[in-house]
Amino acid sequence: MRPRLESVFSRGLVRAAENTQAWIVTGGTDSGVMSYVGRAVSAVSAPIPTLGIASFHMITHHDLLRSHNKQVPYKKLIQNGGHGAALDPNHSHFIFVDKGKSEWGAEIAFRTALEDYITQQYEIPVVLVVVQGGPGTLKTVEEGVKRHFPIILVEGSGGAADAIATCWKQKQLDTSVLDVLKYNDAQKKVVENICRLDKEHPTIFPFLLNDNATSDMDSHILNAILAGTQRPLKLSTKMKLCVEWNRGDILKEVLKPSKKSNDQDPQDHQSSLNEAFQKALTLNRSEIFSLLLQHGAQVSKVDLVSLYRSRRGENLLNTFADDGPKDEEESKARTNPETEEEVKEPQDLSVSQIFGNVIVDPASFNFDDVMKNRRPKFPGKFMNALNKFEEMQFYVKKTTQSNDTSTTDLLVWAVFSQKDTLAFEIWMTHDFSLHAALLIAYIYGELAARLPSRKKELEELHAQWEEVSYRVLDRITTPEIAHSILEATWPEMMLDGVKLAVKAEAKSVVSHSYFQKVLDQRLYESDRGILEVQTSNLRVVMIILFPFLFMTFLRNPFREKTTEEHALITPELVMNSARDDQIISPSQENSETQDLLPPPEVESDGESATQISPLTRSSLAASQLSLQIPIQGTQPKGEDNPWSWAVYSVPIVKLWTKNLAYVLYLTIVSIVALSDWDYKISVIEYILAFWVIALISDEFYEYHENPEGHFDTITNKLDFSILMTWVVYYILRIMAAIFENDTCNEVAVYLICLIVVAGCLRAMQIFQLNPVIGPLLLMINKMANDVVRFFGMFLLLFIGSQVSMISVARNIGTSEEYEDEYADNWKELYPKGVQMLTLWGFVGEFSFDALKEWPVGYVLLAVYIMFAGVMMQNLLIAMMADSYQQVNENAESEWKFERFFLVEEQQSASSVPPPFNIFEVFWAQFCAPENETEEERDLLSEPELLTLKQRLNLYRSEYLESRIAKEKKSLSNRSDSLNSRLENLHTKRIEDREYMDRRFKELKGKISRR
Repeated sequence: MRPRLESVFSRGLVRAAENTQAWIVTGGTDSGVMSYVGRAVSAVSAPIPTLGIASFHMITHHDLLRSHNKQVPYKKLIQNGGHGAALDPNHSHFIFVDKGKSEWGAEIAFRTALEDYITQQYEIPVVLVVVQGGPGTLKTVEEGVKRHFPIILVEGSGGAADAIATCWKQKQLDTSVLDVLKYNDAQKKVVENICRLDKEHPTIFPFLLNDNATSDMDSHILNAILAGTQRPLKLSTKMKLCVEWNRGDILKEVLKPSKKSNDQDPQDHQSSLNEAFQKALTLNRSEIFSLLLQHGAQVSKVDLVSLYRSRRGENLLNTFADDGPKDEEESKARTNPETEEEVKEPQDLSVSQIFGNVIVDPASFNFDDVMKNRRPKFPGKFMNALNKFEEMQFYVKKTTQSNDTSTTDLLVWAVFSQKDTLAFEIWMTHDFSLHAALLIAYIYGELAARLPSRKKELEELHAQWEEVSYRVLDRITTPEIAHSILEATWPEMMLDGVKLAVKAEAKSVVSHSYFQKVLDQRLYESDRGILEVQTSNLRVVMIILFPFLFMTFLRNPFREKTTEEHALITPELVMNSARDDQIISPSQENSETQDLLPPPEVESDGESATQISPLTRSSLAASQLSLQIPIQGTQPKGEDNPWSWAVYSVPIVKLWTKNLAYVLYLTIVSIVALSDWDYKISVIEYILAFWVIALISDEFYEYHENPEGHFDTITNKLDFSILMTWVVYYILRIMAAIFENDTCNEVAVYLICLIVVAGCLRAMQIFQLNPVIGPLLLMINKMANDVVRFFGMFLLLFIGSQVSMISVARNIGTSEEYEDEYADNWKELYPKGVQMLTLWGFVGEFSFDALKEWPVGYVLLAVYIMFAGVMMQNLLIAMMADSYQQVNENAESEWKFERFFLVEEQQSASSVPPPFNIFEVFWAQFCAPENETEEERDLLSEPELLTLKQRLNLYRSEYLESRIAKEKKSLSNRSDSLNSRLENLHTKRIEDREYMDRRFKELKGKISRR
């Protein structure tokens, strides 16, 4: 066989075997098509079960194989011929048929019986592929035709395949072709019988194999099986075969309505769709997933447990499943709740199970989905792993209690199973497209933090889905609609888009203008009233300090909320005329986006489904369904807004009230630090003590609200350090007052000095809302972390060098040479002895007087200065410069991202500043009613949810259209670039040819002149 033909044959055969986990059965020898098959399967990485069934006495050196349960060496020592042939080394298993005599074809009867047994016992289709072949092949084909096996004749390969194909086409026996092959009368009779049997019951499917062959042999094999020559195939079987073969084009033909399909029970048809849908998910067939979904496959009927227990591919949840359920719980999870009997795992069919010790060198080869046992309950270890994702605990609880599968379930499974393409296809069918994209980004971000070995790969996936979220958000036309979508709670996760974006650390989404407008509204709005967003910080301070001015003279920018605060509005969506009448529906979309758009039927949590009508911008604008969107900028002016003390509940007012109170607090602390000290505790210190108690109670309240993330920010760390220092300060002051101890007073002075410095640093957070100074504060915070990490390393070097210097100086002072001069005052050397030598040496101020020409001291000091003064200092500078560069490159997005936490903190902060907040904290902790749980949170009504889904479907469709247009433009640019390069090459080739012609003429002229 020519290399080109062998390549086409090998590619089609291997693809068919890989797609279906099929076995390949051959004659097993190193000759003819069997050697082609061996070379084809050896070229792939995944093992393909290749079973060779051969006549024992026709194997060369078969005596070497007469050994039971032993491994024997086997080599091809002589050439193949009429006397026999060697075994092919690329086959995985062999079965030898011993009839006691040397005869070609002695194994055919056994092979046919074996194929019949497998077909009947396990309902596995058998396909006979005829390539080349000699006289023995005719008997095999005849037996296959009698049993109605689908037969693929590879026409053009030669031998028996061409002979049968020629007679089959001509509908009569062509003796000329058979004479060329030197067939005798008996063999011609076999060929004639094959053609006659095929006329009665067609089973032969010719496949033309030549140099111009463009079709795939695997599709011919699939079509032959689907023809049902052996027995009529069920629709579910046909669909599953198409899924296994990954042939969406053939599946489309199977799904086309026909008279036979119309007669089928609708429930059976739906069940077949669901079974194929399940297999498509298991096998990661993303295109087929979309096709089946468009034809009515039900997401709610997917067996999610089977998907998680599937052993195909790697599941990232296994990484976190090391703390699975206890043995007792695991045993309960593995029992059938109805019969209390243990539920067995599905068994894999292997070659060994059928043949046992008959096979030489047996090995296990999976044949999936043959045994169909019931699956156990949801894997406990996977649920434990999912619970480690903080924002998915409500989802896990809901998923384990629900009987139906949702699109979100499939999306989460696809992400954890690393089926990225399939995850994108599932996302394109999700109603909450923006929220779902943010959820995927959140999962990948958490995985990147938990899997350091794959951090780079997972961070890239996180960035991709963050980009998808940003693009969908950017398609929204008005801030009001964006606000309604971001604030809408996703029922399955009990999270809104704002919290999801922050948890996913989607900084580009958070920095979007729509998102920032949501934060503005939260910052200037409370449950009791609304402050104008345009209100300046100076005006806010004036409201706090001089409220009587707004009671009398100045216009009040604040108004209380009314019962009609949330108006039902439908924002007018503007659209150019080219898209006014365009229907965004999968059934009517153009060919480029048909497979990308969501199906018309949207699955709900239960059995029912909500039908979403075809959607356009104009139809959405005319819709009577709408979302509750707070109206901004409609506050009445002046006299219509009487003064209300509810203004102090607005977060921006609470923030500036707290800042002003902190400035007053620092002023009082500074007064205490600058006052004369006495044993007796002053009145102002008692006032400060009450203030500190209020600050401590407020800190404990904030910690109680968020125990895990409270100390993530440097501000809270600094607050905690200051408060602990205050506790020590007052303990020392009490001891000094009781025992009249000067040392306690002196230490207390040092501590209050530290409090003043730390408090001034803390006061810098007043400017964190400023868009210019805010990013600088982020840089300072990051650099402060660098300083802490640096001095953690430097401390070891400092302590070691300090101990060495003290030891050297002490030996110098007690030596005989310097005993008279330094015996008593060696500790008083520069400055105050060598105790400070390493500290001053770090900043470049040092002296050799303390060492007095002691060589060891000089060496130690030189080494210390080299490491501490040169290397360590430059390392600190490099770390801080790197932090500055990182923050500076994304200064705006980093500041806007941190702005969310400031707004969130002020929303839950007390309405009055310290020290008076102690009463509010006490009320909130012990007297106030409990907050609503996730299940009690107000959700959108069904009409509002429907409108929200319609809008998100529209924006997702527009994003996909823009993505397709971008990809087309990219392909066009690449095509233009390649065309330009080809033209340049063509031009250069012409120029080179012209140059060669000129040179040739010149040389020819020179030769003629000579």
